[in-house]
Amino acid sequence: MKTSASITAKTSLLGLALISLTPAVAVAETSPYYLGASLGAYRSTNVFRESNTSGSDTIVVASLLAGLDQRLGRQRLYGDTSVSTNRYSSNSLLNNLGYSLKGGLDWETAGKLSGTLYADAQRNLADYNTGTNIQIRSKNLEENRQFGLRVRYGLEGPYSIEGDANSRARRYSAKEYDPLEYDQTAYSLGLYYTPSPIWRFGVSARLTDGSFFNGPSPYDYKRRDIDFSTNWVPSGASSLDLRISPTRETRSSGAGSSFSGLTGALAWTWRPTGKLGFQTRVARDTGSQTYYAGIPSASSALSNNVGTSLASQLSYQLTGKVSLDANVSYTTTSSTLDTPFGRIDGDDRYTGWGFGVRWEVVRWLSAGCTYSQSKRNSNVTAYSYTAGTYGCYAQGMLR
Repeated sequence: MKTSASITAKTSLLGLALISLTPAVAVAETSPYYLGASLGAYRSTNVFRESNTSGSDTIVVASLLAGLDQRLGRQRLYGDTSVSTNRYSSNSLLNNLGYSLKGGLDWETAGKLSGTLYADAQRNLADYNTGTNIQIRSKNLEENRQFGLRVRYGLEGPYSIEGDANSRARRYSAKEYDPLEYDQTAYSLGLYYTPSPIWRFGVSARLTDGSFFNGPSPYDYKRRDIDFSTNWVPSGASSLDLRISPTRETRSSGAGSSFSGLTGALAWTWRPTGKLGFQTRVARDTGSQTYYAGIPSASSALSNNVGTSLASQLSYQLTGKVSLDANVSYTTTSSTLDTPFGRIDGDDRYTGWGFGVRWEVVRWLSAGCTYSQSKRNSNVTAYSYTAGTYGCYAQGMLR
């Protein structure tokens, strides 16, 4: 099951494999390195996310993974990598090799300067008919790349200055998805105030510039945000993060309407006991940012969409060797698309839920099963669907 607050259940089996591997990676060990392998079999009830067909299939996923988390004096070097082969029983054209590479360096000087250098790259089979009005039955690989730098400088007293610069890119192998490919760069600079260990306040300016390729009609967009943020940690068992941002987004001529309004997010983490934990997140944002916020992407690169989402996850340590988790999510998106024939309005509602169980057989071997279901209700009947995915896996981990 997913450990982050995601709005829609991933339909790629690579995603499911990585989800199932996450708990083992998080186990605290003395060794800074790990090597592992996983083998799972899953059943998808609607591979292409279509409204008028079941399209079920069985997928076998085999994964190799490795990682490190090493202290080097004041610095910390960390990374996780996995490679997965996905084999479909009935739709062999979808067979693919996916990967996930994530890493970073936390650094600090003897003075007041510190920061993080980070990068990640991922490739997997793209979700079908999720957040887009593009329906195909061909193989479509999605690649995402990101790298960036965060810098923090401590001022006198409880104040600090923090800056962030990052670059993102998304590509698809299917030409039908060219309108959703983009490049994006973002910069932010802010002042933060920490009066006590339980409170932190910040205000920052964020500038985002991007380009949607959109096939024969590429266009640029600019987004400007003022982020007001608050972090409250009333106890060691609970924390609350809030961001409210006046947002202004403009697009180049002929690329659809602009957006001006409030965006933001609220996240709550609560662990009432050592065995039980909850995570909940609410978010409202536009299509240019929601790919990374967990809300489905814009229905078209030319549309101006706003999404509101709620996601919650529960984890429970049943015994010393058995853990359970469950999640539920709901999101609504509305969009407007300017065409030569007039403006088209779109409305979508996504719901998703799932649960899983994991058993630590021995120290280096674990097994588990997962089930997830997703549903899209659209004002365009052809885009509505219901789909489920379930399966089991076994994995080994050496440290």
